[in-house]
Amino acid sequence: MILNTSITGGPAFTGIVHKYKVKNKSMAGPAEVAAGMLGRDIAPTVNGVSMPLSATIPPGGEGVICSPVQKFELDTPIGGGELKAPDNRIYLGEAVTLSRTTEGYLLIEREVVAEM
Repeated sequence: MILNTSITGGPAFTGIVHKYKVKNKSMAGPAEVAAGMLGRDIAPTVNGVSMPLSATIPPGGEGVICSPVQKFELDTPIGGGELKAPDNRIYLGEAVTLSRTTEGYLLIEREVVAEM
């Protein structure tokens, strides 16, 4: 996805954060999901709340994780939204919600389904 947006008179985004709302539809076991690497990446603060980079979601449960803050540049591909679930298949929902956080980040929200 390339974001080509001209902002006139408004503040520029200070970074990009991907937020994933993950549902574990598997009843066989927990889903391990990660949007960053602990020890390498810094967990972001989004709208004043510290967000996890990874989660263990129980069967039938839901959780939210965020990517580390990435650099924001106009007219370049949006990156930094890696999502890993080594033992599960993951499916991204079609809907994408874009918003601005109180920290000035472009927040990209997606729903994700994890299955065994």
